[in-house]
Amino acid sequence: MPAIADAVSHVTILQRSPTYYFTGENRNLLADHLRELEVPEEWVHDIVRRENLFNLHALTQLALEEPEFAKRRSSIWCAPRCHRVSTWETHFTPRYMPWRQRIAFLPDGDCSSRSATGRRRS
Repeated sequence: MPAIADAVSHVTILQRSPTYYFTGENRNLLADHLRELEVPEEWVHDIVRRENLFNLHALTQLALEEPEFAKRRSSIWCAPRCHRVSTWETHFTPRYMPWRQRIAFLPDGDCSSRSATGRRRS
């Protein structure tokens, strides 16, 4: 959309509902530690993959079993990092419960120069 904004007289963006976000470092501390210990790279990959699957399962279970808690946690994770957005609740509060649709990851909690997919915004 930024690419066409200067070329047209009007742009309308439609969004059915915002998505839930969670933040985290854009690196894996376990992988870094395993590499420091000189663990073979194929093992690092397998161990980190298993940890990621375990964490995703735990997040999914939390969202399904305690949706109100997960909903509150999502806004606690992201709102302080996106403080420049003055209408946070209006634009970033989904109308559905967590994990009823996908949850987006904000690497390093970056709300300013990257989208939730990690692509640089223009």
